Amino acid sequence: MKPDKPYFSKFISAVFPAVLAVFMAALYNIADTFFVAKGTGIPGVASVGMVLPLMMIVIAVSQTIGTGCSILISFDRGSEKSSFQHIAATSGIKLAVLFGVIVITALSLSRKTIFNSMGAGQIESELAEKYMLFLLPGIIPFAVTMVMENLSRSTGQYNLALKSMIIGGSFNIMLDYLLIIVLPFGVTGAAIATSLSQTCCMIFNMAVLFGRNGYFSWYSGKTVIKKILLFGIPVLIHQLSQALGLLMLYFFTRNNTNDIHLAAIGLFYKISFLFMLLHIGILQGMQPLLGYYKGQNNFVYFRKTLAYSFFSSLFISFAGFMILQLFPDKTIGIFLPSLGAIPSIVRNLRIMAFSMLFWPAGIIIGGYFLSDRNPFLSSLINASRNLIFLYPSLLTVNYFMNPFESIWTGSVVADALTALLGIILFCLSVSKGSLTSVFIWKRSVQ
Repeated sequence: MKPDKPYFSKFISAVFPAVLAVFMAALYNIADTFFVAKGTGIPGVASVGMVLPLMMIVIAVSQTIGTGCSILISFDRGSEKSSFQHIAATSGIKLAVLFGVIVITALSLSRKTIFNSMGAGQIESELAEKYMLFLLPGIIPFAVTMVMENLSRSTGQYNLALKSMIIGGSFNIMLDYLLIIVLPFGVTGAAIATSLSQTCCMIFNMAVLFGRNGYFSWYSGKTVIKKILLFGIPVLIHQLSQALGLLMLYFFTRNNTNDIHLAAIGLFYKISFLFMLLHIGILQGMQPLLGYYKGQNNFVYFRKTLAYSFFSSLFISFAGFMILQLFPDKTIGIFLPSLGAIPSIVRNLRIMAFSMLFWPAGIIIGGYFLSDRNPFLSSLINASRNLIFLYPSLLTVNYFMNPFESIWTGSVVADALTALLGIILFCLSVSKGSLTSVFIWKRSVQ
């Protein structure tokens, strides 16, 4: 496909800031692990990794609200309406605060039980509980910030989210160094750094989006919560299933694990999360554009947006795959050189890298169905990997290898099946003449 240069520039201006913003988020997420590894070693890395699935629940709730708001607002802008923009923005912030309170309450009551069920030793469990305790105050600012960054992208102000991430990321990394390396607070320092940086991001976004000269006004009348949740449900299912999938890996190996395996699982997921967030960045840049062109009935640009997004996602997957195949020991050694010197750990990171090759089909096609206002198929694709394919894959490959190796091989099989399902559903959608199928795009051009 030959690029349409004027449109390609517009696509890059929308997607690149989103990708760069989530890269900054991934960078300071990785920075926590890096500084904790230097300050506390393997037990600290294991404890931070155990908290990751719980934080993925917070991300799930926040992205659910943010994506729902973004689709509603961008569709409104494309159809030249303004009835929902301020209502959607205000409803999204209220939802973020409400869900933040619910998540804080739930994690406060259940975190000890969850950590013990992961098979962790007493030291790792205590460190994980301490880390989670000081992370709880930052959950509401974190949720509100994620929603507002989606709001800024939905208005076409793509650089606002990037500025927010740069501010928060820089602040977080500086505090990590100060509170973990200079002042030996360990995992507690990492949690405090994250909570303070997210509060800083929330204040910045609130001032820009809802201030005197902001893009939105507070609206106290009716809400569009049902519509926000309807379009956010596929993202919720995807993110919650990711958290469930990670918990499943811990539970699957809980009787045959030690602190090295716990640290490796957490570290592998942090590394894969870095590349996964780049795909999410493409998705976050893509969906407001798709919603806008859908509102305009501009199927030519809708198709181009989808194609450019898929090939960009494919490039990131291949680059990540090659990095982990060529330099697995060095990648692990950045955090824990002792782990990078264990051949079995290095081999399993190489196996995990194959999953990346299958991500574009599931992520981009799931986003396509959501923008095509088909949340059911989007939810099916997002849920299939962890809720349908993962556990049977783990059970099957476990017959041929040990539990630690089987969780990564089984993950690759589950990702491959998810990609296949996405491709089949997309082809069926095209063959049945979906509203935004390529056949209608071609007819619209003719």
